[in-house]
Amino acid sequence: MSSFISHFGLSNGRLLIVIVSATLLSTVSLTQTDACQQGKQFFYQHRWQEAAEAFQNCELASPGKSDALLYRAKSLVKLADFSSAAASLDFLYQYSS
Repeated sequence: MSSFISHFGLSNGRLLIVIVSATLLSTVSLTQTDACQQGKQFFYQHRWQEAAEAFQNCELASPGKSDALLYRAKSLVKLADFSSAAASLDFLYQYSS
């Protein structure tokens, strides 16, 4: 391990920061993936409210990295919540600009 640290010029403190950062990033990815998968399941089961909430969590976990806003808007349209659906699409438009 010490040759790895010296090879990359990492002090013990910097190595700890790299390890913690990698762990946090992998946790965020798993959270985003879980929320997105759950949203898709709810969506295909026509559980619109749960789908909208799951896609919101998916988007919060990884902003602009998935189709969560689009599917959230579709779910909200099915619930006849057109103003919230429009807001979701507005955020989607902002990311694409």
